[in-house]
Amino acid sequence: MPYKILHVQVNRSETSMMTRDIPAWELPVLSAANGDDRVTVLAERISREDRLTPTAVDEYARLEVKYKDDNTTGMSYVASVYGGGARGIQQLQTEIDRSAVNPLAPPVDSSLDDLVGLPAVEGAVSIDV
Repeated sequence: MPYKILHVQVNRSETSMMTRDIPAWELPVLSAANGDDRVTVLAERISREDRLTPTAVDEYARLEVKYKDDNTTGMSYVASVYGGGARGIQQLQTEIDRSAVNPLAPPVDSSLDDLVGLPAVEGAVSIDV
């Protein structure tokens, strides 16, 4: 199933920055490794429909290799964000599932403004928001 991809910018120093695309569940690990104040989400898109979400076991291993360990704690950045062992893999799977996008579902971010001008439904109660 397609999933959310984030286009992020990482400011490594005043003179060094990079941009890259990452799956949405990778953002907390990237932020832990670089510092929350150094990572900015610039855009969001959906992966190709033929691209399947990875298993949490495979993704946990990929993120451990990519981000390695925190030198001060000795713990991997993935484990510090999602937890270690089976619990960490389960938590990562939850985040992967949250990032999955059903291409047939209506957009989640549709606003109430889309409903303005529709005829009233008999018996409906009006509320002020």
